[in-house]
Amino acid sequence: MDAALAWVVLGVSLAGLSFAVLVPGFWLPLPGTAAEDGDAERATTRLLLVTGAAVALVLFLATLPAHAPWSSGQALGRGYLLGAAGALMAVALLHHLRARVVMASREPAPAALQLTAICGAVGLLSLGVLPLALAVLLFPASIIDALLGVALGGVLTALLARLGYAFHAQTAPEIPDGATLQGWAVYLATLAGALAFGFYHFPPPQALARIVPLGLGAAMILAVAAAAGLFGAARTPARAFVCTGVLSALVLALLSAVMLPRWVPESGAVAVVLLGIGTAFLSTLLAATLPPGKAGMGESAGIAGLMLLGLYVTAFDWLRGYGVGLALVGAWVAGSGGLAALYWRGLARASALRWQRPAPEGGSEPASVALFLHQLLAVGLLALLFRLFLERYRPLATDLSLTVHFTFVGLVVGALIPLWIAESLERSVARLRRVSAAPAAQRRGAASAAGLFAAAGIAFWAVGAPAAVGIAWGMRSLVGLLAGLLVAGVFLLFPRGERGKGIGAQASLLATVLIALATVQLAHLLEPLGVLHREVRVTVLGVFAVLAVLSMLLGQWSARGACKAAFRLEGEGEGTDGR
Repeated sequence: MDAALAWVVLGVSLAGLSFAVLVPGFWLPLPGTAAEDGDAERATTRLLLVTGAAVALVLFLATLPAHAPWSSGQALGRGYLLGAAGALMAVALLHHLRARVVMASREPAPAALQLTAICGAVGLLSLGVLPLALAVLLFPASIIDALLGVALGGVLTALLARLGYAFHAQTAPEIPDGATLQGWAVYLATLAGALAFGFYHFPPPQALARIVPLGLGAAMILAVAAAAGLFGAARTPARAFVCTGVLSALVLALLSAVMLPRWVPESGAVAVVLLGIGTAFLSTLLAATLPPGKAGMGESAGIAGLMLLGLYVTAFDWLRGYGVGLALVGAWVAGSGGLAALYWRGLARASALRWQRPAPEGGSEPASVALFLHQLLAVGLLALLFRLFLERYRPLATDLSLTVHFTFVGLVVGALIPLWIAESLERSVARLRRVSAAPAAQRRGAASAAGLFAAAGIAFWAVGAPAAVGIAWGMRSLVGLLAGLLVAGVFLLFPRGERGKGIGAQASLLATVLIALATVQLAHLLEPLGVLHREVRVTVLGVFAVLAVLSMLLGQWSARGACKAAFRLEGEGEGTDGR
């Protein structure tokens, strides 16, 4: 029965992906002549697709050796390929739909943009379910490694695309910022974590209960697809996306009330799903009433964080980690409308630039609320991964009193790294904005170099931070590291002036999720290193420190080089004007 449900979910995801590709063509005008407005975005997308595929292939080849430490990670590499392929398909899907808008023979109607945005959300939800359904069907013997591999591949590739788009958008306004891909990555990792808890919580005779999160994801796909037909032509974008979330909530609540008592042998599954739905909509209403991006409105972030903490505690009390996973999947009914809102913002800006119309304002659109909601759901994902770590490495959850000082050190390190990443990204973005006077080729080169160095630095911290903490202070310090990552995620919810609203505060949350995923997956490889002699550990930490300093210097060197080129071009321009 569990395999049958997985096949049904696979079919629904493929149907949803086909729906997202084909249906907008009936609403959008026919393609006209090639527009120059899409050239920069096309080149950026091609570069990101090639880079993401190359990184995925290299990391997959690294898992092929049959000797330790990769002997138990074969499903990890294959799962990583599935997740990376899903992320690359998401990039290609969003680019395809956006190109239809930019290259249209006439200006698309507002209803067409709303429908296209909702169809894009259907495609993203489908690509979130598709690789996980394949992992369940292909790797039943090593499913945990496969699921975490899917999450790692999807998050790392989406982070690479997010940084690439965001940095290029600083030098070319026609390029999207990639915020939609960030939301998709959080959704994929949430589903993967919920599925992992299902396999930990239930024995093989109760296999159907294990993959209930996949069934909820398939129901969400069908609900959002129905919302495209019912609300795609709503009078305002906010109404269209709110109605999309409400319909998804109603469908998911009804399905949960009918099917979960039959599929899940323990009581409380329906209650935690409904609690997740209610918490998400209350947080959305709170963010719309008191926008957290405005000065003096930080209390909305605090209240939403407290509601999320209450959801975590209540769901854990009912069904432990499995209940937390179900609650967060239920909360994504509001996040599905948020995916459509974020994608609509990019489509509306592209259409405005193409047809020389006023672009939507950033502070008054539904996308700002959706972005905050996705950040809140990312914090919930960090809490889920914290519990998943304790579930996977049960001995670490006992006898912490003997090493509480090491756990505290791990907490401080985990809280500092995401904040440093946020400030580093903001500094790189500020420097990139100074190259607007440079030629297009030089702007693209500077943005590509900055994005590549930033992604490489984050990937280094994702592997190096848990390795350094585990080697220096033992495996139990990793509990503190994950707790510190969660604390940093909560802090990033609060507005911190203009620097707290940009790419640093947003992308660093996704980077934090990547570090947490790497810690959950790679901690067992660090156990043999924890018994090394002190001299060996000091040597390893010294090498790590040198590499960390080199990564920071390389990032600063690339950004400073772009600034010097911009200043040189500005000086040449002033000299020409003077003559």
